Amino acid sequence: MLMDPAQLYEPFITSSLTAWGMFLDPFVALINQSCAPNTWASYESNELRVRALRDIPAGTELMFTYMNGGGVPDYKPRQKHLFKTRNIKCKCSLCEGHLGPTGELLERVNKHEDLGIIYVCDLKGNPIKAVEQAIADMKTSGFGFETRGMRALHENAAFCHLRENHVANALKLYLAIYYQIEPSQYPPTPLYRRIDTLFSIISLLDKRPSCFNYRDRALAQGC
Repeated sequence: MLMDPAQLYEPFITSSLTAWGMFLDPFVALINQSCAPNTWASYESNELRVRALRDIPAGTELMFTYMNGGGVPDYKPRQKHLFKTRNIKCKCSLCEGHLGPTGELLERVNKHEDLGIIYVCDLKGNPIKAVEQAIADMKTSGFGFETRGMRALHENAAFCHLRENHVANALKLYLAIYYQIEPSQYPPTPLYRRIDTLFSIISLLDKRPSCFNYRDRALAQGC
C-alpha cells in the first residue's frame, strides 16, 4: 500500500495512513509471517524500508507480522484472522507456545487490550478497583509480567489513577511497565513502545499527567 509521502508508517499508528494504491516489493514479499516478528515495515517518503525491532543475530530469518496494525491479539482470534485473510495456519514460536489466560479472565484482558482507555472509561463503579482486580487475578492464576495483556492492564490502571490525580500511583505503574513488564514480554516489546513508556515516565515526573502520552492526549482537555 502506498502512503502519503508526508507520513511515516509506524505499527501503532493506524489512523494516519492514507491508501494511494497497491505496491508490491520483490524483497518484502519474500518475508514470512511471524506473530513474534523481528522486523517491521517503514514507509519513509517514497521508500519502503524494513527495520529491525530488536538485535537480529547473523543468519536469522527476517520475519514480520501480517496482522493489520502490527497487533498481537490472543491465539484463537489471531489464528482465525490469519487463516481468513491469508490462508495461513501460523506455527510461529508464539503460536506454538500460546498458553495464557482463558475463559472470563481472557475476555477481560482482551477488552483491556482491544479497547484500552475506552473500555476503562465505560467500567461502572470503581474503575481502579476493577483494573487492579484483573491484575491480581492474572497473578493469582500464575501469570507473570511476561504474559500478554499485563502491559495493557497496567497502562489502563495508570490512566485510572491519573483521572483521580494520583500521579505517584500512575508513576509506579509506568515504572513497573518499563523495568519489569516490557523487558520480560514475548515477543519483545518494540523500541517505539519502550520510548512511549519512557516519555510517559518523564511527563509524569514533570507533573503534567494530562499530556503524558499519545493515547491520553486524545482525551485530555485543553492540553
